Amino acid sequence: MDDVLRYVSSKYDVVSIYESLVAQQIKNAPGRFGTDLKVFYPRVNIWSDYPYSILVGDNSTAEEKDGALLFRNYLYSVPIQEQTLRAGFRPSNPDVPLLTNNDPDNPFNLYKNAGLEINIPRTTIADTPSGDILNRLMTFLKR
Repeated sequence: MDDVLRYVSSKYDVVSIYESLVAQQIKNAPGRFGTDLKVFYPRVNIWSDYPYSILVGDNSTAEEKDGALLFRNYLYSVPIQEQTLRAGFRPSNPDVPLLTNNDPDNPFNLYKNAGLEINIPRTTIADTPSGDILNRLMTFLKR
């Protein structure tokens, strides 16, 4: 997103980028493009869902597991989810609304006219490439 803002249309016409990065940087876009920066959600999309996982193995102690659960509860708490919302991440806690009437720093309030969507349009989620495809891509890119 920094490069998009730095090089504008001399290098890019369209980019595929995480929604949260756009939400964080869109405030720096006015006046750089000749026209307003617009967010567009394509029909085929990639959904990045990073679950919180607690790995418990033979070497894990009960104290480590309890600490991991406390940390998870902290991350999902309302105050922390509200902070991450201000950074452009959609809340994982259903008690935290995406739209907030009293939060001037909520990018989904501020930039809805630029195309940030409250409800992502019904899309087709692209399949995750198989391990074989990823290995071929890595081999190709190393050439």
